[in-house]
Amino acid sequence: MKSIAGRGFESLLGKVMTLPPFARTGRRKPVLSALGAAAAALALAGCAPGLDIDPLAPSDNNPGDMHAPPDGDGHDGASGPSDGDGSTPGDGNDGNGNGGPGNPVDNPPTGSIVPLFPEGGEMEPAVLEETASALITRFSDRARDRHAREDQYQKYEHYLHLYWEYRTAQVEIIDEVAKGGTKLTVNAKTLWKLDDQQAELRFFFRGIGTVAEYHDNGVMTPQDKYNYSRTVEFNARERRPLRVGDKIEFELSQFLDKNEPGFTGRDNYYGTTYLYIVGKGLVPWEGTGERRDSVEIPEKAWLGGRTTVHRNESNEPQNLFMQLATNMAPHNGQKFVQGRRVLHTSFIDGSHDESAENPTWVEQAGKAGPYFVSDSCDSCHRKNGRALAPEVGALLDKYVVKVGMPDGRPDPLLGEVLQPRSMAGAGEGTVSIARWVEEGGLRRPEYAFSGANPAAFSARVSPPLVGMGLLEAIPESAILALADENDSDNDGISGRPHVVSDKLTGQARLGRFGWKAGQPTVRAQTAAALRTDMGVLTSLYTTPDCGAQQSGCGPDGAELDEQQLDDLSHYVALLGVHAQRDYDAPEVVRGQQLFDEVGCASCHTATFQTSAYAKFAELRGQTIHLHRPLAPRHGSRSRRQSARGQRERRRVAYAAAVEHRAVGRCERGRRLPARRSRPHAERGHSVARRRGRSGQERVYGALRERQAGAARVPRVAVARVLARNGGPHATARRAARSRAASISALTSPGA
Repeated sequence: MKSIAGRGFESLLGKVMTLPPFARTGRRKPVLSALGAAAAALALAGCAPGLDIDPLAPSDNNPGDMHAPPDGDGHDGASGPSDGDGSTPGDGNDGNGNGGPGNPVDNPPTGSIVPLFPEGGEMEPAVLEETASALITRFSDRARDRHAREDQYQKYEHYLHLYWEYRTAQVEIIDEVAKGGTKLTVNAKTLWKLDDQQAELRFFFRGIGTVAEYHDNGVMTPQDKYNYSRTVEFNARERRPLRVGDKIEFELSQFLDKNEPGFTGRDNYYGTTYLYIVGKGLVPWEGTGERRDSVEIPEKAWLGGRTTVHRNESNEPQNLFMQLATNMAPHNGQKFVQGRRVLHTSFIDGSHDESAENPTWVEQAGKAGPYFVSDSCDSCHRKNGRALAPEVGALLDKYVVKVGMPDGRPDPLLGEVLQPRSMAGAGEGTVSIARWVEEGGLRRPEYAFSGANPAAFSARVSPPLVGMGLLEAIPESAILALADENDSDNDGISGRPHVVSDKLTGQARLGRFGWKAGQPTVRAQTAAALRTDMGVLTSLYTTPDCGAQQSGCGPDGAELDEQQLDDLSHYVALLGVHAQRDYDAPEVVRGQQLFDEVGCASCHTATFQTSAYAKFAELRGQTIHLHRPLAPRHGSRSRRQSARGQRERRRVAYAAAVEHRAVGRCERGRRLPARRSRPHAERGHSVARRRGRSGQERVYGALRERQAGAARVPRVAVARVLARNGGPHATARRAARSRAASISALTSPGA
């Protein structure tokens, strides 16, 4: 299979070959983990990969994958490749949130796959509409604390208390200028009456007196208690009539009428800073110049299509991955914040983990467990990001540890996941990192169990959540077109999709989420994570994770309301994606050229078009750029390989400049020599492996050709384009350093 991949939005560059869980003998053809893990593409916005630990290991003195040491930014280094989740047969969920029994389909024909979004299926109303007289844009906004450029306060991207109570707005822009007219009208519908004198909607950024100053400061006209409108025909910045191509930065403030009966909480809020291009619609923006004036980010850098959010100008990097998609549909904004409340609520006591001013959600208290890993989604997916590696000796309480028997059965005393906590006292046992073993510039963990001794286990870090809805929206045909199970084109890259049974309908679906692509939808992945990570049952998973000989697992039956599961699924699916950084930097452009020239694109598909029939309007028909180095763990180790063979393959270092944890062995199912175990590595000495049998020579040749043309290739160009395609990446920096000498030797004059 060419170029789909592994663990989420970040992963769609390459592919993950996975095998039947805990399989030790026999020969099976590779399985493609088509889209991957519970989270999606934090890497798009610049987060390091964290640890992806050994997918299957006997518990006796188990070595995990190699890991580069964490650097100063607190993120973990790249892990060595790995081949799947080590889950039990029929595991329906991998990655963090390892759900209950799934329903893999044995050797199904890919033609039996039923699309999630068929033509004529259920579709939400469009958010962008063209009529004969106007371009109409519809979206949702949320209340904010301060303004976008006020980096001295750092209070723009966060969420204030009671954010889920009547503090979102539905907005419609009717652009008649786009069709030859003269005016642009903005209609807003709020959930609470605004103060009529302060229903501000400000246009055209000025930024001279303050960073929140606008040329046109006006208020909307109330149409009724909750509907407001304002029309503009004049470009106050250029002092002329509006015309196509004008940029209009605007901010809608929600100054709530606190005199209305039943009002609680704060009353004065600002809104998101948007940039609208007349005749085009909403676009993500970034600040430029001394005043940080907004300009459109080029479409090539919209990694999430129109879901891409504007550049952070308020110095709040910790909050980058918690934002609404820019094109959030009007009817989904409130569901988004309600789902966010679920994610931040403890299922032990109902408390919200962000502000003491948020009231206890009594209805959710007491739903965790009896056995569980953590009491809330945010405990592991902190701020929608990836968990960090714990210190040596500290418990892996932000990780999921899959357990089972060597023959694939669930552990009779533990079930499928080690759940270290219990509402009744002691949990099933604990695990910690006993020590790190460094080898060849990389490192791997060794584990220590207490109170449990699983025959086999797999530890995996909590992954990021951003981009999952976009993964779900990629049409099956686009993924299946890349399948090449038997390497018919003889390029050394092969794999097949994973077909699973939809728990709701029983239909054959393409697996998309999890280490083995064990779940077909965001909703199923979310429900599975609730079950094993928090012990919270839903309509999709009504039985707890419990071993055959285990007692005290609690009763069957859904605990979380269907509406709350729906809200949480909406939240996870519709998070905004951040734009690529430094897209025009010469070293990034050059690195991109090298990425293509040396053959990285053979395994890494950079761009997909989401389905024209996707249910969510925000995700429909989006061009998304998945060009990330953090593709999945292209598993290099088969579970059938001996422990010695596994250790040998762990020693093979990554070819740092271009691999960056992105690729691994593509052909699996037989024990290949170490030099074939990764497309980009030749026992740690090559820069990259282009593809096929003569890959190394082609790479070296390509680099020498560049040198021959008197164009010195920046030695870290490739690493930097990978690192900056969404944010800084610790692994790329380490990778660049570790291979700098090799690349420099090839690219220096006279090489």
